[in-house]
This record gives sequence, structure tokens and C-alpha cells, in this order.
Amino acid sequence: SVKPVVSVIDGVPKAVGTERTQRAALQRVLALTRQQMREGKPKRMAIINGNIAEKAGQWALEAAKELGFDGEPYVVDFGPALAVHFGPGLLGVALQWE
Repeated sequence: SVKPVVSVIDGVPKAVGTERTQRAALQRVLALTRQQMREGKPKRMAIINGNIAEKAGQWALEAAKELGFDGEPYVVDFGPALAVHFGPGLLGVALQWE
């Protein structure tokens, strides 16, 4: 029951780690995002999900707080063309910062 952590690097998905629980994987995603942002301030934020919109909506609030985003994040479906590669239950964050 290992949860992969995937990042999109130069437009290509790449595995950057694994965690034992979804909670730990989501914390790792937030840590990697903060690392990429450095001192930037978030301008726009979206939570991407694979057919788990309710859980994504809940995590959106936590992720926004952790990343210092003051607005309301979009919650969007990953879409079937890409979800086929990751399966149901996918959660991720897309962020634009200054």
C-alpha cells in the first residue's frame, strides 16, 4: 500500500518518492511545493483529483493554509485521459506564485 509521489518536471511526470500513507504522501507534496516556491507568494492554486472531489475539497483548505494561499483554491478533476495512468484517488496541487 505504498503511495507514490509524482512531480511534473519539464512537462514530464517523474516519481520523486514514495510514502506509506496517503497523509504522508500529501505532506511530502506540500513540502516539495514549498521548496519550489522558495520565498514566493502564491497567486493561484488548484487541487487536482482523480474522482475524489469531496476529499480534494477538504484537502484544498489544508493545503491552502500550509502554502500561505489566501484565496479559495480551484478543485478540478484530473480527467480520464491522464487519470488512466495514475488511477482513482489521485490528489495533487498546481500552484502559480510570484
